[in-house]
Amino acid sequence: MRLLKNKTAKLSLVLFLSTLLTACGFHLRGEYNVPEDIKEISVTSFDPYGKITRLVKEQLRLSKIEIVKPQPDVPNLHITGESISDRTLSLYQNTRAAEKELTYIVTYRVTVPGLGPKTSLRKSHVVT
Repeated sequence: MRLLKNKTAKLSLVLFLSTLLTACGFHLRGEYNVPEDIKEISVTSFDPYGKITRLVKEQLRLSKIEIVKPQPDVPNLHITGESISDRTLSLYQNTRAAEKELTYIVTYRVTVPGLGPKTSLRKSHVVT
């Protein structure tokens, strides 16, 4: 009988956490689309050993794109900066934060041989 309660409690906890994550706006991202004609790319960054640089390189490798040293005839992705900020959306009666919005911003520049550079901004919001 004790085992059944334990399994029920675990299942209830998993269902509760799933509902909580869905209610706060959290969702997993899908695959990142990379053009099929890109077989190799160079990646440079303001922080070559930073987490965002490692994650980008990992996603490129998973997309079967070879990461090479910068060359004039190879597309280049240069990560120019990143920042994270948060703001309080609502408060409990005791003035503690009930909801927060987290914003993660990455700026980057893509240089394609023959087309030139294109600077972009990627922003991601999570409400908790």
